[in-house]
Amino acid sequence: MTVVGLVAEMHALPNRSCAAGFLRDLASNARFSMYLETSPSDTSCHLDGSVVDAACMALLGQIETSDVVVLSKFGKLEGTGSGVAARL
Repeated sequence: MTVVGLVAEMHALPNRSCAAGFLRDLASNARFSMYLETSPSDTSCHLDGSVVDAACMALLGQIETSDVVVLSKFGKLEGTGSGVAARL
């Protein structure tokens, strides 16, 4: 059975309001760092949406030959039309 996907891992940094850390590619074990040191001015979230997009793009080529796809999703990104759902 071939399992592919992206799962979120917390950054484990102390005293942070946002737990965004990494996305791990299950097939390659690559880690995509998605934590912004400084949040954008319009939000308190430290999640870097461009990294989530890049990780999703890397995953797309793996899906067709897989048996199971595992995905972490991010409500704020999904709600604005980006994130995992927008790429699939």
